[in-house]
Amino acid sequence: MATVNTWRAVALAVAFGNVKSMLDIFQAGTGSRVQRARRMYQFNNGLTAVTGVLTSLQVTRTTASSAGTPVASVPHDTG
Repeated sequence: MATVNTWRAVALAVAFGNVKSMLDIFQAGTGSRVQRARRMYQFNNGLTAVTGVLTSLQVTRTTASSAGTPVASVPHDTG
């Protein structure tokens, strides 16, 4: 059985935008490892006040990352 690793990715101070993914799960390269998201948490710590408008926080899984700010994931210490 494969070892399950725990990783964390944090994107701080992300500004809201129309039709915008807040986080994109993307595996670069030709790796054959399977990525499974077992648990995700999103907290809205917005930079500006948005009055009278509902905003949605989205996480997407894509085959090619387009634009945006890259967020590096950090492994948890399991030792």
